[in-house]
Amino acid sequence: MEQVNFTDEKSIEKIYTKVKNNTLILMSDFLDDSIKKENKEKILKQLSDKLQIINKTYWTTKEKFKYTKRESWELYFEHVYWVLEIYIENLSNVKNEISKLDNSKIEDVRKALKLVKNEIIIAATCLDHDSIEDTDITFEWLRETSWDIVAFSTLLLSKNPFIKYIKNESDLKEFEEIKKTWILNSNWLVISDKIKIKLYIDENIDNELEKFSITENHILTQKEKNWFKRYKILEKKYRKKRNRNYYSHLKSKKALISYAKKLQKEKKLDFSKEEFETIILNVILVKIADRIHNLWDLHIIWWNKPKKIEAKLLESEEYLLPLALEVSIDLYNILKNKIYNAKRNIITNDVKDNVNNKIK
Repeated sequence: MEQVNFTDEKSIEKIYTKVKNNTLILMSDFLDDSIKKENKEKILKQLSDKLQIINKTYWTTKEKFKYTKRESWELYFEHVYWVLEIYIENLSNVKNEISKLDNSKIEDVRKALKLVKNEIIIAATCLDHDSIEDTDITFEWLRETSWDIVAFSTLLLSKNPFIKYIKNESDLKEFEEIKKTWILNSNWLVISDKIKIKLYIDENIDNELEKFSITENHILTQKEKNWFKRYKILEKKYRKKRNRNYYSHLKSKKALISYAKKLQKEKKLDFSKEEFETIILNVILVKIADRIHNLWDLHIIWWNKPKKIEAKLLESEEYLLPLALEVSIDLYNILKNKIYNAKRNIITNDVKDNVNNKIK
């Protein structure tokens, strides 16, 4: 895997160039000299303006994930970068779709413009895909700063806070005690459900609690650390239920559509039929790109946690493979090949056998 330096501006230049080549340059080449120069310039200016969302999304996401590392050696933001890279290099079909169009026909020019505009939307969604789930960015904030279609796609890709799954009275009481004691700010629930991700930098939770701060001037006190540990125990208890609920929405295209319609009604959003269908496809593509990156370093992140490896492989084969097949055989084959490579890289052969037996 290529190493990327995220300490300077070269990384955003690389991302921006990738997206630009897949949109603005592609559209420019397609139009060639088939329309009037002023019309071509107008179309390309419109696309160039839309591309600015990539810069904005990049810097916002990078700032929000600055304290965060994955359970492997990499910064969490590197994962966000690679999801976009994987989408463009492996899953994007825009060049093929545009090659079928005739630039002398105005309706085909419109189709091409829609296709490349959606590539910008997908790129922004790749960069944003974990922001609602793993930072204090909210759906409402994304709507204000981005596009409804990006905000809604990101929401569909996000797991709910685990508090939604607590039914046990004693656990609810424990949660309320933690909530009252651990006062960080008025929006504490959103933030507290994100902190756990920021603490996976190494195995010593005390060290990481020392490093972490919600704001620049708030270091967690010993009292807050103790309450946070109680919070972690409670969160762990409901993690499986949370994951099962999340993947129930991804078990088929029909299930995802049903969940999206329910969420759309709840958020009072208005999408055309075409926009809604585009959102569903975009969500599937970004989720597959996200999973491919997880599969790349599965044996590195959880080399000593066979149950986690098993869970990731089972999710991939039980839910995401059938979902990919509903989109296209090509997408299915790409994911199937990545799963095969991940299994081949796993040191713990018992895990591989376990997964294969369960799938059968």
